[in-house]
This record gives sequence, structure tokens and C-alpha cells, in this order.
Amino acid sequence: MKRKLFILSAIAIIFFSGFAGAQQAKKGLSLVMSVEKEMTVQKDGKTLIQLIPVKKTSRGDILVYTLKYKNEEKGKLTGASFVTPIPEGTSYIDDSAAGKEMNILFSIGKGDVFRQPPVRYSVRKPDGTTEEKTATPDMYTRIKWVLKKDLLPGESGTVIFKTKVK
Repeated sequence: MKRKLFILSAIAIIFFSGFAGAQQAKKGLSLVMSVEKEMTVQKDGKTLIQLIPVKKTSRGDILVYTLKYKNEEKGKLTGASFVTPIPEGTSYIDDSAAGKEMNILFSIGKGDVFRQPPVRYSVRKPDGTTEEKTATPDMYTRIKWVLKKDLLPGESGTVIFKTKVK
């Protein structure tokens, strides 16, 4: 099981690397992602959280994804956005997505529809009626980051989010 989780983490890192390159070519936005694991340590009688490189993962581990973006164009980027998938084998941790000057949206499907939380969806009941439900964060599959302001040439920023290994 541990080997499977480690492989899933490695695949996620490779996937994000490839994803970042594809986004750069389309939007003039360079993206560099790193993944670290949260570790709780005791130091001088205090409990501290440290981030360490991911070498292997186990069920329950908290992974912190940091995505640095930069405008590589000679002109400003208006309405710039990018999407990060939630890696398979992990669950998004509620309220962990953060980024300055960002609208943060979530998808519970294949990324064709994004919404701000609470993400609502409809379910068809056996009698033909529909019922509206609220998605839980572990149902999120992708995060869409939309800059609220223009990104000037050379300007950069950082966004983060966390997942928990299933």
C-alpha cells in the first residue's frame, strides 16, 4: 500500500510538471509546482509544523502544493487563469487553497464546470425528480485559479493548496 501511495505521488509530480509546461505555451504564463509533506515535530517543548520534500507517502499524510506563476509575455495578461488537478489518491483539504488576488473555483467533474464553494450539484432520483446536494471537499477534482487583476510583464505570484493522502 505504501509503495502504491509513493507511486501515486510520483505520478502526480510528473503530471503537474507536464501540466505546467502545457499551460505556459498556451497562456504566456510559466508555472512551477513543488510538493512537500507536512511533518509535526517537537522542538523546545513546542509543537511545530515543518515542510519536508516528498520521498514517500502514507495514508493520512498532508501534502502541500505550492505553484509559482509568472508572466513571461512582453505585455500584460488580462484574465489569466490556470487549473490544477487534485491528484488521484488524495483528497482536497477544505479551505486550504490560497492565493493573493485570486478567485478560487472548484470542479467535481472533469473540469468543464467550476464553482465557488459551496459547490452544488443535482442528482436525479428514481422517481424522476432532481435533488440538489452540496459537494464535500473530498469530491473536488480540480482547482481553477483566476487572477483578479492584470499580470504585468515579469510579474509573479504564488498559490497553495493541501491534500490528504487516502
